[in-house]
Amino acid sequence: MRSTQSRFPEIVREGVCLLGGAVAILMQIAHPKIALGLTTHSNFTHNVLGRMAATLTYIYVVLLGEAHEGEALAKMIKARHRKVSGSEGELSYAASDADLLVWVNATVYKSMVDAYEQAYGRMEEDMADYVLKRFGRLGTLLHEDRQVPLPWPESRESFDHYWEAMCKSCMIDQDNSKRLQRTFFDIQNHVPWPANIVFIIAMPFLRSIATLSLPENIRQGYDLKPTRLMRALNVIVGFLMRQVYPHLPSGVRQLPATYILYRARQRQQFGTQSCLLEGPYLKEPDASAWASYMCLAKL
Repeated sequence: MRSTQSRFPEIVREGVCLLGGAVAILMQIAHPKIALGLTTHSNFTHNVLGRMAATLTYIYVVLLGEAHEGEALAKMIKARHRKVSGSEGELSYAASDADLLVWVNATVYKSMVDAYEQAYGRMEEDMADYVLKRFGRLGTLLHEDRQVPLPWPESRESFDHYWEAMCKSCMIDQDNSKRLQRTFFDIQNHVPWPANIVFIIAMPFLRSIATLSLPENIRQGYDLKPTRLMRALNVIVGFLMRQVYPHLPSGVRQLPATYILYRARQRQQFGTQSCLLEGPYLKEPDASAWASYMCLAKL
């Protein structure tokens, strides 16, 4: 029987995991500090697609690439995170805040695992434990204080307690969070033709998945109301995920991860200043997209 370590890349490469992306983004900006940081220091509202692509690049480089590749990329991001902090009223934020690192990482882990298990069923216990541990690396590499470990949950039970507590405590910022939410759901108007056609078709499905997957208090905070159409679309997506997607050729299922990681390696020499800051994902060749993983810093 193959080890959990050898099977892990196959899970991360599954394109179906990306269906949880909308949920992850909305959960991240439900945190008022992240919403404020994005609003103040981010080009999220002007280059949503570029930031999403950079987020996926970081995830795939760290989880699928060589150790030195992820470390080099994280080092560059941390150097720029140190310059990002601010406050508004009683609310303050910093890109290097350990609690925010954990929260953003938790939304990525939770959304990807949930989507994977909708398609393939629950993971085996040892595999699920290993996946949680490996996803912790996404935040650990960006953690500044190596003397104090990042408080990433050590067990799935601990993660569930953490997730439940955070979901209950998140308070939707009626200005920043909702503005960012509207921008995300309007992504087709921020993406050039012909790429916008993909989002025109996909957004009703992504919106239905997100609306029906969000915790009740967060859904209400965003003023998102499930409709019959959303439920119908969700049934269609669920059927396709369980009955059709698993039977597609592996090359098709893993195409997004394969392509993004290939482009990253093609355009970047890790450990140098020649990094993937210019690429097909960005409207403008600026460094800001690299910070999208943390949703806080303008690089």
